[in-house]
Order: sequence, then C-alpha cells, then structure tokens
Amino acid sequence: MREQAGKAITATARRVMAGYRRFWRRVDAITARVFARGKRFWTTAATVVMVGVVLVQLVLIFGPAAGTSKQATRTGATPGASRGLPKRVPVVMPYRTHGQVRRALTRPEQAGRFRPGKLERHRLGLVRVLGVPVCGWGGVKIPGKVIEMYGRQARRGAIGQDAYAVHAVAYPSLGQARQAFTTLEQAARACPARKWSKRRQWPDGMIGFEHTQRWQITGSGKGPNWASLRAIEHDTYPRGNWTWTVAYRVIDYIQRGNVLVVQTLHMYRTPHTPDGPTLTWAANLLNRTVHNLGGTPFTWLDGNRRCDISRYGN
Repeated sequence: MREQAGKAITATARRVMAGYRRFWRRVDAITARVFARGKRFWTTAATVVMVGVVLVQLVLIFGPAAGTSKQATRTGATPGASRGLPKRVPVVMPYRTHGQVRRALTRPEQAGRFRPGKLERHRLGLVRVLGVPVCGWGGVKIPGKVIEMYGRQARRGAIGQDAYAVHAVAYPSLGQARQAFTTLEQAARACPARKWSKRRQWPDGMIGFEHTQRWQITGSGKGPNWASLRAIEHDTYPRGNWTWTVAYRVIDYIQRGNVLVVQTLHMYRTPHTPDGPTLTWAANLLNRTVHNLGGTPFTWLDGNRRCDISRYGN
C-alpha cells in the first residue's frame, strides 16, 4: 500500500512540474513577440527618458542661480554676495490710520511713573513753541494732525520736572511721512554740538539760568520704507541749591511706512550719573511702540545709542 501511494504522489508531482514548464514557455513566447513588435516603441520611450534626465540636470544647475537673482531684486541684495554679511530681511510696512497709531503709542502711565497731563508751551517748558522737540528746548513744526501724549513727574532737588512725551502723525502716504522726517533730521543736524546760554529774566517773572548745552546724534539709518535717528542732549546748570543739575534728554525720530513718531525722554540727574539706564529706558519704550505698530523691535548697539540697521532690508 505504501509503495502504491508513493508512486501516485511521484506521478502527480511530475504532472505539476510539466504544467509549470508549459506555462513558462508560453510566457517566454508572448514576451518575445511583444518585444519584437514594439521595438520602435521602446526606442522612442528610451529617447524621451534620456531627454527628461538632461532637462532635470539643467534645472538643478541653473535653478538656484535664477532664484537668487529674483530674491536679490526684491531685497536689494547682490547675488552671490550674501555669505558672511548680515542678512537683509524684507520689511513690510502696512498702512496705519490715525486711530491705529493713537492706540499703538506708549502712553505716559505705561512708560513708568509719569502722570498724564497737557504739554504747555512756554519759555522753560519741555518745548518752548508749537511743534515737536529738538535741541535747546526748541520745537519744529511738522504738517499733519499731530497726536500728542505727555506725562511728568516732580523730582525733589531738581531745577525742573522729569517728563516723557510722544508725538505721532499718520500721513496719507509714505512720501509725506518721509518728507516730515527729513525736516526733523535737517533740524537735528543743524544743532550746535556745544552752546552756552547766559542767565535771563523775562518781564513775566520767569528766569532762565545759565547753562551749557551739548547735543549729539548717536545713530541714524534709512531704507526705502523706514528711517530712524537718535540724539541725546545734556544741559548742565550751575550747582547752586540743586542736587540734580543736568537735564538729560533722549530724542528719537522714527518713520515707518506712513507713520512718523517722535519720542522724548527728559530726566534730571547729577553730573556723575551714567547714561545707560536712561538710554535703556528710552529704547524699551520705543520698542514697545514699534511693536504695537506691527514692526520688528529695534536691536540696539553701543549701549543703546544706535540701532542695528542691518536687519532692516527696506
């Protein structure tokens, strides 16, 4: 019985193997006929593939260079010259309305210890005449509807009061904002580096004490859509009966898009007080306003005397 079962299994295996051989012979025959009839088709297909490979190589070689040229056109950079230099970041300057600018400004109560009030123009005030502050406690008039915020704080032993003021205008166009900034810049650069003023008394009883004024523009920069200028002023009075005999001012002129901002931080101090704390305070206040306007806050250099303009491509 076992021998008969083994012979039956062997015969079945032989028939299965013979079937497999016939199947693969048919597959080989069909494949040969297809290749024989489609020789022209496969030749054409191979040609198309080779052309495609060449085109891909050309794109990989010339594509990055073309992209760099377009990006350089947008940002003002030189193709292939960006290695080792500060990255120029395109800056988008959105249009701001009068209301948006008013809400974005850093108010006196947000600036620290200042009490909001009205900025009065008089001979011994923060600004003697109508306009925005410039050197020598003077003012420069600028066109437009000026937003004005002012705060002050008494300081015992000082000849006057500490003060903070911010002025801003939302112009109809970027060109008008740049023209207003240029007016302020020209006035700032026309200020004398050093000036002595003698003691004066006016008929209304006001007295202006003798003092020495020192004015310095510590940093400035411009792009097609923005501009900035920072200046500091020291007004030194004789010792007399006061402890705080130096009026120290930090004035910033900023134009971003259609917006012009003028910030003034006026602090009394001793002749030996370092500049650092006041400069840092003014920089932080200005960065807050710039951030509220939708811009990137400035990066300050040289002890907050000037801002890093390399980050602003336009």
